[in-house]
Amino acid sequence: MHSKHLSGFCLLALFALFSGCNSIESVKSTRGTGKTVAYAVDFKTAWAALPPAIKAVGLEVAEVNEGGRTITAESGMNLLSYGSRVAIFVEETGPKATRVEVVSKRVIATNITAKDWTEPLFTELGKRLPVAP
Repeated sequence: MHSKHLSGFCLLALFALFSGCNSIESVKSTRGTGKTVAYAVDFKTAWAALPPAIKAVGLEVAEVNEGGRTITAESGMNLLSYGSRVAIFVEETGPKATRVEVVSKRVIATNITAKDWTEPLFTELGKRLPVAP
């Protein structure tokens, strides 16, 4: 009888731990909630700068959807973190104007050691693209 209660408690604890998980799909639905930076370049130039910037900061590209103007990336699990999921949304706002939005989420919401990749990505993009005035 005691082992049934313990098993139930363990299942409940696992559910509570992983119920705050962020998948690639869930992070793609966060458009409009992240930080945005405007760049003085056309869409194709901004889009081309993203994969090398993502790689330079240590993320892996998970999915590229040029038609949807979205790139998702992730960091892997390590000793201190279950990793992060990142969505990058690109919007052309003019002939030489593009806005990039970055949303960084922890894989598990309770994992406070997961890195927020927003600033590292924008720092790296700033080395590659001119920020709009």
